[in-house]
Amino acid sequence: MRRNAWGMAAVLAGLMAWGIEARGQSAADFAQTAAYVAAQQNSDGGFAPAPGQPSTLGATSTAIRTLGFVGGSAPDVADCIKFVKACRVPGKGFAATPGGEPEVVVTAIGLMAAVELKIVDEALVEEAVAFFGEQAKSFEDVRMAIAGLEAVEADSPDFSKWSQRIEQMRQPDGSFGEGSSKAFATGGAAAAILRMRLPLDRKEAVVAALKAGQRPEGAWSKDDGPPDLGSSYRIMRALYMLKEKPDVEKLVGFIARCRNADGSYSGTPGGPPSLGTTYNAAIILHWLRALDNKPPVLEASTFAPLFSGTDTTGWEGNSSLWSAHDGILVGKSPGIDHNEFLAHRERQGDFILSLWFRLVAGKGNSGVQFRSVRVPGTEMSGYQADIGEDYWGSLYDESRRNKTLVKATPEALKPLKKEGWNHYVVYAMGDRVTLYLNGSTTATYTEPEAEIARDGLIAVQIHAGAPMEVHFKDLLVRPLP
Repeated sequence: MRRNAWGMAAVLAGLMAWGIEARGQSAADFAQTAAYVAAQQNSDGGFAPAPGQPSTLGATSTAIRTLGFVGGSAPDVADCIKFVKACRVPGKGFAATPGGEPEVVVTAIGLMAAVELKIVDEALVEEAVAFFGEQAKSFEDVRMAIAGLEAVEADSPDFSKWSQRIEQMRQPDGSFGEGSSKAFATGGAAAAILRMRLPLDRKEAVVAALKAGQRPEGAWSKDDGPPDLGSSYRIMRALYMLKEKPDVEKLVGFIARCRNADGSYSGTPGGPPSLGTTYNAAIILHWLRALDNKPPVLEASTFAPLFSGTDTTGWEGNSSLWSAHDGILVGKSPGIDHNEFLAHRERQGDFILSLWFRLVAGKGNSGVQFRSVRVPGTEMSGYQADIGEDYWGSLYDESRRNKTLVKATPEALKPLKKEGWNHYVVYAMGDRVTLYLNGSTTATYTEPEAEIARDGLIAVQIHAGAPMEVHFKDLLVRPLP
């Protein structure tokens, strides 16, 4: 994908410095959003618009672009590419699902996905240009065709015709639309002109109409209805391209109120979440940061890899049980009568830890130690983000108090994939520990005992018992100040 996890993690860290953390949108919250989005990937490689639904190209394109803005990545990029390619209709454009009929809007969305996955070729672009020229009739079709061509950095012989059509939609004052729809219509028209890299006449009138539409709640609406993130996205697209700021404080507050406990976002506070509205929130926050001239990389705030992907350098443990290959840290037990741990040598205090794991065939028990120490023999003592039947998502106190501190609820474990890849985010700050599993908060704990260590080692576990195999990948840590 064009935006890599390291750079975007730095951007997320920058959001904390910008003050978004005060509104419940910290770097940990964005990591949780990444986990929520990643969990929507289905076995066919595509993404579902909502949990449990079949994959669509629209949801897949939205998901991989959202992950780019919140520092995540698709669990299975190879199968994601296969799904997107399967939606391509040779000689035309893209269909919403494999075997479907091509559509203008879906083709534009498909181009955006192809760019993110680096699978754009000359034939694809040429076919899309021709398809748009033949099929784009309504303004919404034209607007999305322009957006798709912007993504692949292509021109169209229809730009002149389309721009004239848009100019004919202008009001005498230089804006677009009427009444309560003025800001929404102006945002869509202005962004379309700018995306074709054409000059925008009467810019002052456009900016005035866009800013005047911002509601006291902080966002915009399409018409007389309540403000929502979808409408706000269209206005903010134009403001961002014009390098103009709205009332940032009010808008950020509205977005924070749209955030849900699982890291997703709803279009309106209290409304149903979706990938689309989560994308709207992520990109608007990205634009606001850019408009505030915040640097794209804050070096002290980047996530760092704990695992090279090729060997266990930096770790210590039983090399007969732990190995590395193909980017995966593998723990394989023939059946042992004691716990074994592979521990990273560097101590961590306050941090955010992100990693992917799976129990092969869903069998066995494992866990991720943190703020832990080695004790005589092979054991470790400290907190554990637990893995395995009856313990998934729970916070356990290993070889210290020897008990589950917080047990994950069945509701919190709904996103769990017992035999597939799952994503843990561990947030440890002061006396507070929070575990997120596939975007769902499974454990929130405040340590009451002052003598319990606030720093220590990170490690992964093979539990005593029958033969088992556990895999870990993409282990990233960000120390917190």
